[in-house]
Amino acid sequence: MDTGEEIRFRVVDESFVDTSPTGPSAAEAASASEEPRKEAPYTLVGSISEPGLGLLSWWTSS
Repeated sequence: MDTGEEIRFRVVDESFVDTSPTGPSAAEAASASEEPRKEAPYTLVGSISEPGLGLLSWWTSS
């Protein structure tokens, strides 16, 4: 698989995490030197392990 190649995949799971901004708490102010852990607000999990899925070049008929 090379960068930029098109693939077909099936979404098998999705996750939404509310990342609305909140004000700083006293504990967060004390540990301001630590970088806060950033979490993706929306995550998809995909699969290409089914017939017809994967690189499009796998399924081209010549």
